[in-house]
Amino acid sequence: MKKTLTFYFLFLAGLSGFFAHSMKVAASLLRRGMWVILEGKPLPQFTDFALDYHWWPWAFVLIYIICAIGSLVHKSWESFFIHVLVCLLLVEIWMMFMEVCALVLPWITLAGHS
Repeated sequence: MKKTLTFYFLFLAGLSGFFAHSMKVAASLLRRGMWVILEGKPLPQFTDFALDYHWWPWAFVLIYIICAIGSLVHKSWESFFIHVLVCLLLVEIWMMFMEVCALVLPWITLAGHS
């Protein structure tokens, strides 16, 4: 299980890295596109916050890599690392959900004003 757990951590690190790169690109495109669509009006504060902190998945990449190294080094901590994996997944899923809510908010605002 130790080897499988290490591969899970490394897979999630790669997936979070891909998500982080995609978020950087999406944040810059969305900010420019929304500026034109909103005709100079400010973005909602929650969306602006999410676009400013698009780097948060990189923190998960670092944590997953540290956990992968830890799961290789400490053989007896398998149950601890399984709990860490589940908790990290829950936190990352929550943050992704909040990110989507923040990025959808301007479209909801536009639909309400039309």
